[in-house]
Amino acid sequence: MNASPNRCLQPTLGDPRAAEAQSCQFAAALSALLCALSFATDSLAQAPTGECPPGTPRVYVDKDANIELNGKRVTSTELSDELSAMDPKPTHACYSHGLQAGNPIPGALSAMRTLVALEIEIVLYTDNTFTTVDPEN
Repeated sequence: MNASPNRCLQPTLGDPRAAEAQSCQFAAALSALLCALSFATDSLAQAPTGECPPGTPRVYVDKDANIELNGKRVTSTELSDELSAMDPKPTHACYSHGLQAGNPIPGALSAMRTLVALEIEIVLYTDNTFTTVDPEN
């Protein structure tokens, strides 16, 4: 069977490539969410370019898939509820995660989906200090 180079592996049960396939699927889903976000939001002109500005929501997902909003641990449902309750509604969120290469975190995808669903533009940061914008942003 000829596999497309842009498709993720579909290993069978017990296949040692399962982790690679899971990482590939996570990366594809994350890319799709970020692409959708770029179409769903207005302009990048007002996106933070340095340290996360005061009052801008800070979303961090640690290596154990725990989601934090402004330093407080929340579930993905609570993240959605708290962001929706903010007045005024945030247009941007500063986002970072403790993801290590090749180790997808379900909580990271859940938090991203929440931000995309609320049409909040995501600015990626290198760590949970939210001082340096990810150069691949």
